Amino acid sequence: MKMTNNAPLYWYVFYNDQLLLQKKADGYVIPFMDKSPVETHGRVSLQQMVEMQDGTMAMVVATAEPLVETDVYRPMGLRASYDHIDRCFYDQAGKAYEIIYWDQHSRFCPVCGTPTEQKGPIMKKCPECGNEMFPAVSPAILVLIRKGEEILLVHARNFRGTFHGLVAGFLETGETLEQCVEREVREETGLTIRNITY
Repeated sequence: MKMTNNAPLYWYVFYNDQLLLQKKADGYVIPFMDKSPVETHGRVSLQQMVEMQDGTMAMVVATAEPLVETDVYRPMGLRASYDHIDRCFYDQAGKAYEIIYWDQHSRFCPVCGTPTEQKGPIMKKCPECGNEMFPAVSPAILVLIRKGEEILLVHARNFRGTFHGLVAGFLETGETLEQCVEREVREETGLTIRNITY
């Protein structure tokens, strides 16, 4: 459903990677209301209306101060929230976080250093040299390595605890998907693979 003039909004409120969730008797939800769920005076570094993948509108907010847990709200890491909110809202929270990250990393023109100006929901322009900036799309691969009925899981350096996962990585400039798969597998496991299929 698209937002009407008087419809309340979903509020995707972040401090760093902490997402503000509203407590309910049976779990957590994204705050859905007319006004911001946080006190915004002097605390907001970004507040922007964004169209989500399903065509609905949402408010994306980045706070400059840590979120505090209350009887109604709880801040939770974006990745951890996957187990607590519906998948569609998790996907939208991911988009909101990407927009916040892009905003924080595109405040100055990379060509001439001039402060940029927001010209659209996902477009900034340098008033000095005219350079335009959009959120970057970073192609990545995820690899399931099989040998018979077995699969290979890895423990990356940035994984906490005993968590294991599939080999994954980002494409390098000029690299094909297949070359990226071969390189990432070699770098993470030392193995040379063949028979790459989709």
